[in-house]
Formats: sequence, C-alpha cells, structure tokens
Amino acid sequence: MVDARWHTATDRTVSPEDYAVQAAADRDLAAQFHQYLTLNDTQDADQIVAEEAIEILTLCSRMQVTTPAAHNLTLVMSMRAIEDVAIQSEQRGDGIQAAWCRTLNKKLGGGH
Repeated sequence: MVDARWHTATDRTVSPEDYAVQAAADRDLAAQFHQYLTLNDTQDADQIVAEEAIEILTLCSRMQVTTPAAHNLTLVMSMRAIEDVAIQSEQRGDGIQAAWCRTLNKKLGGGH
C-alpha cells in the first residue's frame, strides 16, 4: 500500500512532526486515499490512514522524553503540523489533500 520510499520508523531519523508533515503533504497518498473512497473501498482507504498513523505514533513513542506529558506533546505538535497542511491545502483549493490530512488527524486522535 505505502510507497516504497517510505521506510519503517526505525530506518528514519526524522522527527514525528517532520514525518507528519511529509505524510500529510504527500499528494500520492492523498490521491490513493481519495481513489479508494471514490471506489467505495473503505477498507483500503482506512488501511492507508492506519499505516501512516502507526508510523507517526511509533516515532512519537521513540522520542527521548522525560515525562508522559512530553510524549503527548510530540503527538500534539504532529497533529498541529498536519492541520497546518490541511489549512494550506484548503487555501489552495485542494479539498482532497485537506480531507486526507483531517482523516489522518482523526485517526491519530483516536477516531475511526
């Protein structure tokens, strides 16, 4: 499902926030997500979102933090970064990218 250029979280040295921006801004992922929804293939659409959410959450859990609150902060910062991409996408008139971002954030926030 996920493009070969995306590696496992252990192979990356990117911060959770930076990875979240990369995933949110990835036009190919957004288009693939949208295509699955258009074809009413919600299982594959959900799978794409779940895979990216898991990568972000894995990166957040591997951050060197001293308190649980600091761990939560990395997730909150990642979600804010994704929301920023959604807002920029809307401003450009790219509703597909914005919907991808908002769905990813919903998944990260525990929504289904």
